[in-house]
Amino acid sequence: MKRILILFLVLVNYLSFSQEKTNCAILYYGDKAITLKAPNGWVLDCESGSENGINAVFYKERKTWENAKTVMYINFAALDIEKQRNMKDLISYDMAQFKKNYEGIKINTKEKIELEKFNGIIKYFGGGTYEGFEYLAYLDLKKFAIMTVISSRSKSDLDTNYADFMSLLKSIQVINIEFQNK
Repeated sequence: MKRILILFLVLVNYLSFSQEKTNCAILYYGDKAITLKAPNGWVLDCESGSENGINAVFYKERKTWENAKTVMYINFAALDIEKQRNMKDLISYDMAQFKKNYEGIKINTKEKIELEKFNGIIKYFGGGTYEGFEYLAYLDLKKFAIMTVISSRSKSDLDTNYADFMSLLKSIQVINIEFQNK
C-alpha cells in the first residue's frame, strides 16, 4: 500500500508542473505507464481516437481530430508476439504492410533518437498512392514499443510541425508499476 501511495504522490507531483492538466496524461500498458504532455498550442484528446484503438491523439488548438491538417497520436505495440519479437521485427512488419497497401510509397529513416530512458528510430512514410505524409517514431522499451506518429495532408506542414513532434517525444516518461498481492 505504501508503494502505491508513493507512486500516486510522484505522479501528482510530476503532473503539477502544468497549469493545463488536460494537456497531460498517463497511459498504461501492462506493468508500465507513460506520462506525456501535449506540445504548446496542441490539444491532448484521449477520446477521439478510441474507436480506432488509438490511446491518445493531438491536434492544434481551435481544430478537431477530424478537421486538423496535421495530427499526432500515440499507441503501443507488443514485442512478444509470434512475428514481432523485437523492434526490428515490428518495423519490418510495418514497412511490409505499407508497401503492400500503398504502391510506390517511400519509406526512409529520418533519424535515430536517444531519449532519457529509451532509444528509437523515426521513419518517414509518404508518396506513391499513400495520400498522407508521416513521421513514425518507434520507441523501444524491449517488451513493447511506443509508436508515436505525426501525420499531415502536406509534406511542408509535416516538416513545419516536426519540432512539436520532438517536443512530444521528449515529454514521454516511463514509469514502472508494481502491483502487490494482498
